[in-house]
Amino acid sequence: MRFPDPSAGAGIWRSTWVGPTRRWTHTFLASRVADEIVLNGGDLRWTFSDIGSDEFRWRNEARQPDGVWRLQQTCQVWRRS
Repeated sequence: MRFPDPSAGAGIWRSTWVGPTRRWTHTFLASRVADEIVLNGGDLRWTFSDIGSDEFRWRNEARQPDGVWRLQQTCQVWRRS
């Protein structure tokens, strides 16, 4: 679920991801950062980059106890005609 949240700031969206298999949900604040869309969930960050009309890249990072972001997963996604 995604919706704009003007009370969080201009251009900020709230997003909730639901993972039914593991019975897990995570909430994010989403915004445009330069040419990327970043969903920041505190300890989890999803970034959409290289966004085109029929493709994008996605990266999933987790914040470690020392504050450093660790890459967990990446995907390149494209639309097939």
